[in-house]
Amino acid sequence: QQTATSAAEEPKVSTGDARIQSAIWYQGKLWLAFNDSCFIIGDTKSRSCIRLIQIDTLTNRVIQDFDIGALASSLYYPAISINRGGGNLGIIFGYSSHSIYPSILVSTRASNDDDDNELNSIKEPEFLKLGTANELSNRYGDYFAASSDPSNTSIIWVAGEYHHSIATWSTYIGELYTQK
Repeated sequence: QQTATSAAEEPKVSTGDARIQSAIWYQGKLWLAFNDSCFIIGDTKSRSCIRLIQIDTLTNRVIQDFDIGALASSLYYPAISINRGGGNLGIIFGYSSHSIYPSILVSTRASNDDDDNELNSIKEPEFLKLGTANELSNRYGDYFAASSDPSNTSIIWVAGEYHHSIATWSTYIGELYTQK
């Protein structure tokens, strides 16, 4: 049985192209999320990463524009939403590396994180679901979504694709709590 670490070559997940994967507008601010390619300092090659852009639609000014990447890892297929109680961003995305099968990570960004130290960043991502098998198809990434809960304004519901021990992908649904 082959594991992620015993493979001769790093398992690859097709991340498609750089088109917008998810967008959300809230109180004059538009967030866009898409697949990108970036080079992380200390890495040996360019990797798949996520790009987030925030635009003020009243002034047509870009507020934030940044990549999210991880050393020796790939990030892909982001989905974003805003909690309606405080305007905080929630994000879900795929993650894999040479030693970790396609899995799901989540993170947040508080709407009041607007000083120079907090711009162009998200909170440290956390695993929502750890994968246990390789991606063997060419149809990965269709099932990532995020949506604010209409009954509880501090919750964003997220769904993402990961690989379980069966020969195909699985979907995991979870709650992402954001600040009010």
